[in-house]
Amino acid sequence: MIKKLKFKLIAICLLSVGIVLTIIVSTSYFAAMINITKTTDELITFIHNNGDVVISNNENVDPSQYDTIKETRYFIVKSFDIPKADEIEVSNTSITSKRAILFTNRVLNQKLFNKGYVDGFRYHRYDIMQNDVKIGDVIIFVDSNRQIFNMRFMLISATIISLLSLLTIFSLLRLFANKILKPIIDAHEKQKKFITNASHELKTPLTVITANSELLEMEYGENEYTQTINKQVAKLTTMTNTLVTLSKLDEMNSVEDMYEFNLSDAAYDSINIYTKVINKNFEYVIEDDLVYYGNEKLIRNLFTILLDNARKYSKSFVRLNIKKSKGKIHIICENDADNLTKGNLNHFIERFYRADESRVNISDGSGIGLSLANDIVHMHHGNMKIYSQDGLICTINITL
Repeated sequence: MIKKLKFKLIAICLLSVGIVLTIIVSTSYFAAMINITKTTDELITFIHNNGDVVISNNENVDPSQYDTIKETRYFIVKSFDIPKADEIEVSNTSITSKRAILFTNRVLNQKLFNKGYVDGFRYHRYDIMQNDVKIGDVIIFVDSNRQIFNMRFMLISATIISLLSLLTIFSLLRLFANKILKPIIDAHEKQKKFITNASHELKTPLTVITANSELLEMEYGENEYTQTINKQVAKLTTMTNTLVTLSKLDEMNSVEDMYEFNLSDAAYDSINIYTKVINKNFEYVIEDDLVYYGNEKLIRNLFTILLDNARKYSKSFVRLNIKKSKGKIHIICENDADNLTKGNLNHFIERFYRADESRVNISDGSGIGLSLANDIVHMHHGNMKIYSQDGLICTINITL
C-alpha cells in the first residue's frame, strides 16, 4: 500500500509540473511566433506602402524604419495576367530568381490566403489594379528564417531544461517521499498493529462467550437469548477475520500461491453451500471447465462474499452468471434490493459503508465484504463495477 501511495505521489507531482511546464513552453512559443508574424507583417505593409521610396532612401522615410528595411532580406514579385510578364526584384536577398519564381507559383496556387509562410519567408499578396480591373498580383516576401530559427532554438532549449527539471524533481521526490508520507506511514502502521492486536484480543472473549452460551443451552436448552448471543458472536468472528484478511491484502504487493485451477468447480462449491442458506429464488448459470490462473483460496473467498452479500440484501431473488468471453472471466451477480439509485454504485465498495447512515440495519452485514472482494479482484488485475440500471436491481460485474 505504501509503495502504491509513493508511486501515486510521484506520478501526480510529475504530471502536475509537466503540465505547467508544457503550458509555459507552449505559450512562450506561440507568443514568440505571433510577435514574429506581427513584426514581419508591419514591415511588409511598410514596404508595400512606400515602394521605391524605401530603396532610394528618401528623406521622408523614418530613419529607424529605413535601417530596419536595409537589414531585412526581402524580394518583390509582380505577376501580370495581360500581357504575360513578370518582374522580380531579388537584390535585397540572396535567393535566386529561379527559387523566387517557385515561391511565387506556390503562392499563386494558394488562392484562399493572401498571407502566409513559404519555406520561412513571410509573404503578402496584393492585387494590381488598373481602371478598377485586376491585371495581376504583387507579392512581397520577407525572410523570417533567422527569427524562426532563434524561436525554435529557444523552444528546444526550454524543452530540454523542462525535461531536466522533471528529472531533478523526480530524483528529489524519490529521495524525500518517505519523509513526506511519514505521518501516513506511521498512521498505517498503527492501524495495522491495532487490527492485529484487536483480532487476537477479541478471540479469547469470543471463545469464552461461545463456550458459556453452549453451557447455557446444555443446561436450560436453546432459546432466543442464546440464539442472539451466538449470532452476534458469529458476526464479530467473521468481521475480525475479514479485517485481518484486509490488513494482509494491503501489505501484499502481488498475489502469492498462484496456479491454474478449475474456477467452475470453485464456484459450484460456494453455490452448494448457499443453496441451503438463500431462502429466495436462486438462479445460476456457470460455464463448465473454466480454468483460471490465480489464488484459488482468494477466488473462493470472492464467491463467498458475493453470494453472502446477495443473501443479506436481496428481496426476492439472486442470480449468478459466470462465463468466459474474449479470454476474460466474467462474473455477474444480481439481486433486487432496497435503497438503490440508478447509475454507478461503486461507493458500496467503501469500507464500512452503509446505505442507512444511522447504521440501523436489519441485515447482519459489516460493510467490509465488498471492499475485500474489490481488493481480491484488483490483486488479480481485474475490474469490479457495481451499478443499477433501474434503481431496483443491484448488479456486480467482475472481469478477471
